[in-house]
Amino acid sequence: MSNPLMQFKDSLGLSVKAVYLLLLQYDKYSYLPEIFDLVGESAMVKLLDRFAGLQIKFPTEGEILDVVRCLKIYSRLSKIQAGKRAPVIDELASDLDMTPLSVYDNFNRTKKELENRLGIGFGV
Repeated sequence: MSNPLMQFKDSLGLSVKAVYLLLLQYDKYSYLPEIFDLVGESAMVKLLDRFAGLQIKFPTEGEILDVVRCLKIYSRLSKIQAGKRAPVIDELASDLDMTPLSVYDNFNRTKKELENRLGIGFGV
């Protein structure tokens, strides 16, 4: 099925911006202008075509920060052999206001998740 927004644009010669401006009359689409400004017209057409009728939920700032913390721990510890990680675990625990055990657990969870979902591993 061809993209109805592209048909609209091609047949009337109008910007897709007109479509999203009209969608603003529905309060539930109130973030479309910000998204449009960030991604541009071409990407907005693709987004609306691909996700029409679906709700999209973005992670909270806290969730993003948690993922960054997990990756920081993983990045630091994955470069070090298992028997030599203790000093770095202690340093990370201090820097991230965590216990050494929670840093270690976080590393193992992140490692397992990356290996299982993405096939990412390391050879130490």
